[in-house]
Amino acid sequence: IKDLGLELEIIFNKGAVMVLPSGVNKATGLAAALEDLGLSAHNVVGIGDAENDHAFLRAVGFGVAVANALPKVRETAGHVTNGARGAGVRELIEGLISHDAALLDTARQRIEIGADDGSGAVMHLSPRGGGVLLAGTSG
Repeated sequence: IKDLGLELEIIFNKGAVMVLPSGVNKATGLAAALEDLGLSAHNVVGIGDAENDHAFLRAVGFGVAVANALPKVRETAGHVTNGARGAGVRELIEGLISHDAALLDTARQRIEIGADDGSGAVMHLSPRGGGVLLAGTSG
């Protein structure tokens, strides 16, 4: 690659080595597909387990790692399944079908709005909850 002067990236992915054009990854591929479909990444659930999934999991509205994912991938994801590999994928799909709003309400999805004056506990808004009324003086 160096001798030929090619503009490529080498990415390690568990036991594999991938050679890709510079700037190309799962997130950029997803962005191109979503643009063609006229959809938003905020409406996408993504699942992964390895190094090449970091950008992808950060790009989607809800990133999930299967139980056997690498530790750094589990940190990147908003949710980690109990099941590994295909069992984790099945768990995610079944969870989305039966109770998606509860499954998708994770700390990554919440909006921090401040802290309680007394306890210092952080207060959040869930983007999937009910309405919110803010009231008070303008100054």
